[in-house]
Amino acid sequence: NEFVLDENGDYAGTTPVSGTNNYGHVLPSLNLRYALNTRSNLRLGFSRSLSRPDYYDLVPYRFVNREDEELALGNSDLKATESWNADVLFENYFQSIGVLSAGLFFKRLDNYIYVENRDQVGGSFDGWEVTQPVNGDQADLWGLEVSWNQQFTQLPGWLAGWGVFANYTYTDSEVDLPGRDEEVRFPGQANHSGNAAISYEAFGFQGRIALNYNGSYLDEVGGDADEDIFYK
Repeated sequence: NEFVLDENGDYAGTTPVSGTNNYGHVLPSLNLRYALNTRSNLRLGFSRSLSRPDYYDLVPYRFVNREDEELALGNSDLKATESWNADVLFENYFQSIGVLSAGLFFKRLDNYIYVENRDQVGGSFDGWEVTQPVNGDQADLWGLEVSWNQQFTQLPGWLAGWGVFANYTYTDSEVDLPGRDEEVRFPGQANHSGNAAISYEAFGFQGRIALNYNGSYLDEVGGDADEDIFYK
């Protein structure tokens, strides 16, 4: 629907709005594994993948706020984001239950989706602030990831119930945004993220304490760096 608030901020009306979208994709994938020994592997992967738009972003709604001269729009023309991916991963399985792994990755994204915050030029909403999810052109992401997952079943007695899980990912990125001269970090992507947990499972008891960390990321893209909104 188009939902309108008048110049006093009061409800002024609702009008049905419609839109359509369809797409098709071919997603090849090649994965290779080389066994270094009985417990260690080297894996290589090349693939094409996609990320569909959020359903809410596809709804062609229009929220018109005449009091604040703000316009929020959905976008039924959004394309799914496609990505070429290359991954190299080393993994070592422990003699007890668990695995230690480390890898490098690279992704090239086409039609990535981000939330744009812009000033409308021309038309009946000239000068209004417009917020809308849109497709960008191309973005590159690369980084590394490490992971440790182990149950200490080799320990004696009650100590055998302890386990640990931890992972960390570093991601660097760069993207050219329409209307911006400088390259910026890929919207929605933090440089640093990680998880850590300790667990205990024995004598009919199961418990876990976990910590999650996600660094700051670009949440809404403005007309210039001063108008960008970050989520921390």
